[in-house]
Amino acid sequence: MIAPDATIALDFALARLTGLVDRLLVYPERMHQNLESLGGLVDSQRVLLALTQAGMSREDAYRAVQRNAMAAWDGKGRFSELLKEDGEITSFLGSATIDALSIPPII
Repeated sequence: MIAPDATIALDFALARLTGLVDRLLVYPERMHQNLESLGGLVDSQRVLLALTQAGMSREDAYRAVQRNAMAAWDGKGRFSELLKEDGEITSFLGSATIDALSIPPII
């Protein structure tokens, strides 16, 4: 009894999802603007992982990333630029690595 009802419900959900995806409009420039409006904060997880892979402890990496993320959130600069000015971060990651981890800004 459960299997037929479950497959009917799954069929209904997949049909609904297919209709949604078929009518989905994507505006890449607007998506990029939305990401950019955060000042590069979407890059924080990649930076955190890169720092831990470079040898910084998870706790220290979290504190360093959080410190710079909060400064970017407060409008004190773009996240990647703040990272490049932070001596603790640059002792593990170079400017080129930070740039490679960042979504490029809109020009």
